[in-house]
Amino acid sequence: MLSKAGLAALFVENTLFGFDCGKKYWKYYKPNGYIKGLWGRDKYRGKRSIGNGLWCLDYQGTGYDGCWYVELLECNPKNL
Repeated sequence: MLSKAGLAALFVENTLFGFDCGKKYWKYYKPNGYIKGLWGRDKYRGKRSIGNGLWCLDYQGTGYDGCWYVELLECNPKNL
């Protein structure tokens, strides 16, 4: 599991891209703890925090809030 410093180094000032419910999304983790993003054509904002080894996201009353342990895994495509 990643430490607080490890989580911050992995996410803060970086952008995460992906797909959710068939829509493309991106989210940028600002150094001040805020998140800004786009899901499909919808803009959103939130706040992140790190505590007790957990990466927590708060999307301000949307119901998509939560905290997760994050583990960085190495993947060797030859082993798949």
